[in-house]
Amino acid sequence: MTSFETPVSAAELRDLHLEWQDVAFPDANAESTYLKTEMLRHNWNSNRIEGSPMPYTNMVHLILNDYVAPAVDYRWHEESVGHFEALEQLADLEADVRWDGDDLKSLHRQIMVRDRIRREAGGSYVVRAGEFKTLPNMVMTSEGKPHVFTMPEDVPSHLRKFLADYNARLSRAATDDIALELAEVHIGFANIHPFMDGNGRVTRLLVGMVADSFGYPNPVIAFQDRDRYMASLVPGNRGDPGALRDFLSVCIKRSLKFGLACKKGLCETGWRNLHGDPDMPTGDPLRQSGVRSSRNLADNLIHTLSRNDDLIGTVAMPRQPDGPTADTP
Repeated sequence: MTSFETPVSAAELRDLHLEWQDVAFPDANAESTYLKTEMLRHNWNSNRIEGSPMPYTNMVHLILNDYVAPAVDYRWHEESVGHFEALEQLADLEADVRWDGDDLKSLHRQIMVRDRIRREAGGSYVVRAGEFKTLPNMVMTSEGKPHVFTMPEDVPSHLRKFLADYNARLSRAATDDIALELAEVHIGFANIHPFMDGNGRVTRLLVGMVADSFGYPNPVIAFQDRDRYMASLVPGNRGDPGALRDFLSVCIKRSLKFGLACKKGLCETGWRNLHGDPDMPTGDPLRQSGVRSSRNLADNLIHTLSRNDDLIGTVAMPRQPDGPTADTP
């Protein structure tokens, strides 16, 4: 987030949202391209925030063509695919869906793919895909202080309370302040931290679901803003959503501006627009030449040049059928 981006008022977000609702995509293909790009952007940024070293280009190549980058731990290939498939499944859910604990476990299993061994300085433990934590977990905040999450034995009761509130939000038709709404959801789930790993990605998916329920595009949280994002979570650990609300207000404004530019045909809508830049000129050679096969897309993808380090990856190799079950020490 650059220094000139100040928190956005609820009124400004509502006005942008009205404009977003009033403008339609020119055709179904344009809308489909935009939605796919938003899922690719969310997928890469959310995994990158959690430590994935995979370049954006390689992630796109993996999702679209089932190729992998040999220099990247296979764990991140599996979790990138699982997370993207979760995004696709959530996009297809009925509007009146209601969540329970088993749904959260299924979502976590989709993202994490399999049980994995985590090795740390103090020893090792198993992260079980789709299972709630059995050990306490904590995080060091951006202030350098430990924050301990809900104890394992309290997870079921705390989740029941969270889900009652979450489902109530999904059923509402409107909200006065979408940024505050999403901040409260984020804080509510993140402070429980019900899994041993993958909580951040699940949280951001749940936040996106609430945004969608109110008719807003998914506010992609950019990896480049990770430090500010983490700093905004510190007051949230104490139950104060203000800082996170302000941070998310900028993310929401960005997403609305990008979506509007895509609807109006004013910017590049395809996968190359990693940062959701509403001013990025159109001109993707893949779009100019019309629909191509996935193989031709792959050939062009790995030869695309960019000055952005996040976009530059290694030449991909065919995906291997099986990956390791434990992280590389």
